[in-house]
Amino acid sequence: MRDIGKNIRQARERKGCSQEQLAELLFVTRQTVSNYETGRSRPDVETLVKISQLLDVEVTNLIYGPQQVTSHRWSFWIRLSIVAALLGISLWLTPFSRRYAELYYNKIPEWYRMLILVPCVYFSLGQLFLDVLRRIWKPKPLAGAKIIRGVCVAWIVCYCAALLLAFLQLYVECLEYTWLVKCAYTFLGMVPGSGFARYCGMTCAFLAGGGLVLSEDK
Repeated sequence: MRDIGKNIRQARERKGCSQEQLAELLFVTRQTVSNYETGRSRPDVETLVKISQLLDVEVTNLIYGPQQVTSHRWSFWIRLSIVAALLGISLWLTPFSRRYAELYYNKIPEWYRMLILVPCVYFSLGQLFLDVLRRIWKPKPLAGAKIIRGVCVAWIVCYCAALLLAFLQLYVECLEYTWLVKCAYTFLGMVPGSGFARYCGMTCAFLAGGGLVLSEDK
């Protein structure tokens, strides 16, 4: 609702109409149109309907923003294919990594599976689930979409940073096991007794994938 002025301005500019021209069609002054667009005042419902007719846009577009016609008609099938591919890789890699750990006493392949592949599976499942739910539910644009997107991106950045620290400590011998690295290990669920952190990480991966889909501008 707070972006009505910006939406009016964008619709007017797309139409190629000046403030003076729109003001004449509305039988108001140019300053009145300027006030609408800057948010100093808001048009009443009748005026808003008239503006939508003059600019050839839906009233809801002026209130909530342009409802972009999605070019991702195949987004569901793309996401479904990604989930299927990741699940297939996981089904093949799981017995291999566990067998490798038993034979060579090396858990690195298993760590790759648990720390990279499994979160990607949950992230993709979250995206697929919310994509399906959104198509059924068809919610209005979220007022807090930017906040949701920011939280999801922040979690992804934190997870990637912890993952980088953990693998640097594994492969770079001069990197000491500092408290920061220990925090990264605990966050990733790589130390004994941190299984709960691992399950929380998978849940967060699922929610991050779904949150990014839910906060998309449709």
